[in-house]
Amino acid sequence: MAAPFGCQQLSCGASCGTSCGASCGACPGECEASPCHPGGGTFTTDYCEDTPICGGEVNWLFLRREYVGRSPILVDGAGTTLLDGREFDLGQHAGVEASLWALWDEDIRIAGRYLWLDSRTDQRTIAVPAGGGLATNPVTPTGPVDVLRYQSSLQSAEIGLQQNAAEYLRLGGGFRYVEFNERLRDDVFAAAVVPQGFNQFVTKNDLFGLQGTANVALFEVDGLALNGFGAAGVYYNHADSSAATQYIGGPAASRTGDTDGGVAFVGELGLSFNGRLTENLSWTAGYRLLWLEGVALAADQVRQTNGAFTSTRTDSDGGAFLHGITMGVNWQF
Repeated sequence: MAAPFGCQQLSCGASCGTSCGASCGACPGECEASPCHPGGGTFTTDYCEDTPICGGEVNWLFLRREYVGRSPILVDGAGTTLLDGREFDLGQHAGVEASLWALWDEDIRIAGRYLWLDSRTDQRTIAVPAGGGLATNPVTPTGPVDVLRYQSSLQSAEIGLQQNAAEYLRLGGGFRYVEFNERLRDDVFAAAVVPQGFNQFVTKNDLFGLQGTANVALFEVDGLALNGFGAAGVYYNHADSSAATQYIGGPAASRTGDTDGGVAFVGELGLSFNGRLTENLSWTAGYRLLWLEGVALAADQVRQTNGAFTSTRTDSDGGAFLHGITMGVNWQF
C-alpha cells in the first residue's frame, strides 16, 4: 500500500503526531498512547505528519544517448553511405538535477528544477575512397582519411505549480526551457598525420514551452517507497544551424547558416525508490527516460548544405532519446 502524500505508515505504538487528520483523514483504528488515540491496538495504520513547508532533491544522472540520426554523413563515389549518425556512440551522459519546492497554499506548492548533462563526444576514423566525401549537395570531396567527432549537450530549467489531486496523486504544470546543442566536425587528412582542412556542422536548439507533470505514490513497505514521475509538453523550438569549411592552401574558407522555428516535444518518465535516513532526509535511486522530438541534429545538416558551403537549410525534424539511472538525496522541512 502506498502512503498518501504528506503521510507515512507506522506500526501501532508510534506517535500519530499532532496534526493527525488534517489532510489525510483521521487516523483509523487505535494506537497505543499517543496525542491522537489514547487507546490500544496492535495493527499498522496511516498517520499524518506535520505538513512540510519546503523541500528539495539533488540527483546524479547517468543517461545513455541512443539516437543520433540516420542521415548519411560520408558517401563513396557511387553514393553509398560510408558513415551515418547511427555509427556514433555517445555513451553515458553524466549530469546533475536539482529541484526545490515550497508550499504556496495548503495543497499547492511552487516548484523549480534544473537539469544539466555534460557534453559527450565520440570519434570515428573513416577511409574515404576516391570520388567520395561529405554527403552534401553535391558531394564535397574529402579523404583519403577523415576523422569525425560528434558532440552533444543538454540542459533545462523549469518552474511551475503542483497540487494534490488525489490521495496518491500530485498534478502540476508550468514553463520549461530546454537547450540542446550538437557539433559535428570532420577533420580531413592527406595521410594519417598530415591535415588538409576541416568541415563543421553546428546546431543549437532553444525550446520554450508549457508542460504538465504528474507524481504518483505507488506503494510503501517498511519505510521503502516507490514513486512514479512523468512530464510532457509542447514547445516552440528556435533552431539555428551553421556549416563551415576551411582547407590549407585550398579555396577560401566559407561559412553559412540558417534559422528555423517549429513545434517540438519533450517528455520524461521515471521511477524512483526512496528510503528514509532521518526525519527530514531520504535517499533516492531510480530510472529515467528522456526524449525530444522536433529538434535539429548536427548529423542531419550535412545533406542540407551545398557543396561550396554557401547555403544551408536547418533540418529540425530530428529526435533524441536518453535513458539511465539516477541516485541522490531528498530533504523536506
